[in-house]
Amino acid sequence: MHPGFGVYVHIPFCAKKCDYCAFATFTDRYQLTSDYLAAMRTHIQRSVAAEMPKATSVFIGGGTPTLV
Repeated sequence: MHPGFGVYVHIPFCAKKCDYCAFATFTDRYQLTSDYLAAMRTHIQRSVAAEMPKATSVFIGGGTPTLV
């Protein structure tokens, strides 16, 4: 039995860069959004195919969620 683990999903796209933010984010690369999401899907599919244990929690952070 595998212990539970959490996954952090970073959204690197922002409408504007906040002065206090230390996250790796971009305000000028919206054209990469589709490729980024496709890469995330591929990673998840490969993890399932490799029979990796299931995550018990998912944290989403970083940029502006409504941009994806």
